Amino acid sequence: MNVRRIGRRLIRWWTLLRLAGLALLALAFLIGALGYLNELGWLYLAETPRRIIAEFYANVSVELASIAITILVVDALYQRRETEREKKRLILQMGSPDNAFALEAVRALRMHGWLCDGSLRRTDLRKANLQEASLWGANLQEAGLGGANLQEAGLGGANLQGTYLWDANLQGANLLGADLQRADMREANLQGAYLWGANLQGAILWGANLREATLEGASLQRADLSGANLQRANLWDADLQEADLSDASLQGAFLLDADLQEADLREAKYNMATRWSEGFTPPPEAVKVDTERE
Repeated sequence: MNVRRIGRRLIRWWTLLRLAGLALLALAFLIGALGYLNELGWLYLAETPRRIIAEFYANVSVELASIAITILVVDALYQRRETEREKKRLILQMGSPDNAFALEAVRALRMHGWLCDGSLRRTDLRKANLQEASLWGANLQEAGLGGANLQEAGLGGANLQGTYLWDANLQGANLLGADLQRADMREANLQGAYLWGANLQGAILWGANLREATLEGASLQRADLSGANLQRANLWDADLQEADLSDASLQGAFLLDADLQEADLREAKYNMATRWSEGFTPPPEAVKVDTERE
């Protein structure tokens, strides 16, 4: 007898138990109603049946109701336990290095509504293979995704506050409007990623690869972009107030209308192709180079 067959038998048994509980509850209500009608004299019965109903209906209906409620409570507790067990199983599967296996878990988690309700908060998904996963609107706050493969994943509107994404592969990922406040993305690969309107306030992005990434309208206040590769990145209208861009590569970057107030540009590299906001002059601490790379 395999595990699946045992599982089917258990489900059938619990379904029957639930039906029994509901049936007993209905019977308790029926007996109680008959007893009440008998008290009012609305039942035309012989004397003996009337006396039996009068003496026993209250106790019988209460006992049946108690048994029914007990059965239904036990059933509810069992269902809750099974739900939690299934949720944990799917989260574990989501962290698999097997892409197809992980994507199936993502689909099931979304179907149950567990992708966005906080069930994935602080979960350990390190090294997970979530390439091309549909994680739109997912709540992955403070989750561990270090070294995960999220290449071309859909993370638009996702909650990634404080999420650990060190060395994660987010190449070509769609992070439209995602919340990445205080996310740890050190040395992450975000080449060609789409971060239009994303919130990256206080995010750690030192050494990250943001080459050709779209950061138009993104909020990068106080973000740590030291040593990051922002070559040919689109930072039009981005908020970079107090951001750390020291030693960052800005060759060919598009920074038109970007707010660089109090940004740290020491040793930041730029070239003739770098587009600054009108009237902005790079500080003398920044380094002008002739080519994309020194």
